[in-house]
Amino acid sequence: MLENVLAVNINGTMNLTHYTLEQVIKNKGTFIAISSVAGFAPLFGRTGYAASKHALHGFFETLRSEVEDLGVKVLLVYPSFINTALVQNALSGDGTQVSKQRQTVGNVLTPRYVAECIVKGVLKNKKRLYISSVSKTSLWISRLAPNIYSKLMKKKVMVEFGQK
Repeated sequence: MLENVLAVNINGTMNLTHYTLEQVIKNKGTFIAISSVAGFAPLFGRTGYAASKHALHGFFETLRSEVEDLGVKVLLVYPSFINTALVQNALSGDGTQVSKQRQTVGNVLTPRYVAECIVKGVLKNKKRLYISSVSKTSLWISRLAPNIYSKLMKKKVMVEFGQK
């Protein structure tokens, strides 16, 4: 299942970017990459997912440095939890349907709210967009006090995996 996560989150995104790059440069457009808090901080029980989002972070930060002088913008979006059907269709590490409810922190965002934030971010020429207080707080705690972040994160999500 790890290969599937990597194929979608990294390979799919990189391939789409590669095939649209010429047109985006020509039109001085914007690439919008949807990452996650797991793109800049650890997430217990989701190593492959976190690795894929960390890879996207590196890819798009580097792409930005390569194309910004050509008039192309890159917006990395870091939402926390979003209420989508993805949760109902999630697979566990062994490929079976996830049976336990996912542990969330803070409010679960609506897709509409996230989309509105992204549009505002593009209009303001943002480079990074941390949507929700969870995303912003996670950024600062994971950077300034990584051990505390790790303890807090584990305490919240380990229950999901039958651990205390």
